[in-house]
Amino acid sequence: MVDEYLVLAATVDRAGVVRAWRLDNGEPLVEARPFGEQRPTACGARGRQIAFGFADGTARVLELGFESDFVGSDERAALLEKLGDQTLVVDDGAVVEHTGDDQLRRQRLVVKAGEPIALASGTAVAAIDLGGDDEHALVAAALVDGRLVLADVEHSENAFTGETVDETEVHACSWSAGARGAPWRVLASGARDRVLAAWKDGTCVRFDTRDPSAAQAVEEFDLAEGARELTALEWLVGRNTLLVGDSQGGVQAWFGIKPAGPQATPDGLVFVRAHSYPDAGVPVTALAASDRNRAFVAGHADGTVRLEYATSGKQIAQARTLSGTAAQAVALGPKDDALVCVDAQRVTTWSVSLGHPEATLAALFAPVWYEGYAAPEHTWQSSSGSDDFEPKFGLAPLVFGTLKATFYSMLFGVPLALLAAVFTSEFLSPRLRAPLKSLTEMMASLPSVVLGFVAALIIAPVAQQVLPAILAMFVAVPFALLLGAYLWQLLPVHRAVRWSGATRFAAIAATVPLGVLLAFAIGGPLERLLFAGDLLRWLGGGEGGAWGGWAILLLPLCVLAVAFLSARFLAPFLRGRAGKWTRSRMARTDLAKFLAGGVLAVLLAAGLGFALQGAGFDPRGGVLDTY
Repeated sequence: MVDEYLVLAATVDRAGVVRAWRLDNGEPLVEARPFGEQRPTACGARGRQIAFGFADGTARVLELGFESDFVGSDERAALLEKLGDQTLVVDDGAVVEHTGDDQLRRQRLVVKAGEPIALASGTAVAAIDLGGDDEHALVAAALVDGRLVLADVEHSENAFTGETVDETEVHACSWSAGARGAPWRVLASGARDRVLAAWKDGTCVRFDTRDPSAAQAVEEFDLAEGARELTALEWLVGRNTLLVGDSQGGVQAWFGIKPAGPQATPDGLVFVRAHSYPDAGVPVTALAASDRNRAFVAGHADGTVRLEYATSGKQIAQARTLSGTAAQAVALGPKDDALVCVDAQRVTTWSVSLGHPEATLAALFAPVWYEGYAAPEHTWQSSSGSDDFEPKFGLAPLVFGTLKATFYSMLFGVPLALLAAVFTSEFLSPRLRAPLKSLTEMMASLPSVVLGFVAALIIAPVAQQVLPAILAMFVAVPFALLLGAYLWQLLPVHRAVRWSGATRFAAIAATVPLGVLLAFAIGGPLERLLFAGDLLRWLGGGEGGAWGGWAILLLPLCVLAVAFLSARFLAPFLRGRAGKWTRSRMARTDLAKFLAGGVLAVLLAAGLGFALQGAGFDPRGGVLDTY
């Protein structure tokens, strides 16, 4: 680990010895043995907290940190003299740095060892890890006899004294490794809901630990391919995605998903290999993940160090230590601006700039498998309130959504605009044309973004409450307008001529609110008939068959088909027999033809909907998305 100013570095070896040194020249600063002569038998890290297991069956958590302060005036003169023309100087195990604003910043390593946790009496710990967070931790330990023990540690602070109190409950899992022997590594997730036990041959057993007192093995899978052996394991940020390094230099990323269909495991979760990265040809000897994003570092046996981004698979940088010996430990700086590698002979530091590795061409336009998703998807989600959030920059939904919105907007807007333009230029009186033209130009000056903002904040919440009625308006209002036109034809000629002015316009205008009222009247019954009484729940995959959605989607095509067949076959037949019909009879025939055509179009749409449903097609999740 290194500090955020890239001045200090620290390591902890398996013997529990903590060492700190200057990062620029390797000068040793501190060597501490927080456990005295007691030698750990296993260790596992969670950030700057490291859990150690011991031969007597106990565990202790070691916390490392860097303490920083600014030198006061009483010490300033002496330290300035000691600094001379240098930038850094060591003083009593701390590093003092002359900053650019003429201040002296002092940093030192702080080591704090927690109290022993009794896991098992007299049985050595073979593997251990620390999951959860600072308030509620889970210590998972595998004993040498193959048993799994969980320690549920809850931290609470005394409101009066400020003292931190730990409440620990130890639970022994009924599972045992048996003849397989104790696992090589144990790994606990960040949410404390799962623990993984892994062996060198790639075998991995996953435990459901949502209730530590009733933990059980729920899944077994293989982390390695063929003759490969595991050489390194590390969690990505959030401790949900597991990085797996093997003996042939390959690295894979595994995480849990909840596939659709019957549950394959008791908790419904299945671990899958989501990403694989190119083999280096030599074993992976060290893995480390960024604390800020999904970048990780892989160190190899020949001294090669690779910096990659887990989700997009982009290799950000590749370097090699000068000594060419195996990387024993690797780390990214807290600000992701440095890469550190420790080998048998030296410490190598590189300055790095990650840029934006999550936004490659493939990540922008191809399906990407994001953590927890059941399969690769096109997804856009640029921000979140979670620290372990993974930005998703798939542009396909935005591009498709823009094209879809444009198409449907033009589908309604173009006929209205053209007909309004024709009416304004050819039929509207000159006295009204000028103010209407000014009004139209003023409306066109309103930014569409503002209109969309008003629609999202004001109209959308109201529309959500009456969504079935709004959908019914697309049928009810045109139906009312056309029905009014056919009824107008039934009027005697002298009345139709007398009422052709304002009365006719008022009648046409009255059909619109009548259509809206009809939509509200039939909205509820249609929702119960087509969408099992809840349209929003139906869209989300709830109760109800698929035929209702297909019927709504196919109704416009069915109307066009009926209109075409009527014009192609029925209209010539009627024209041949209507030569001596009265105007009233022709109007009644047109009305009957309109009503019959409407009923036929609805029945045809419903029949096609049932046929598609019977064939296994469902528009939800494909043609139609959730609300």
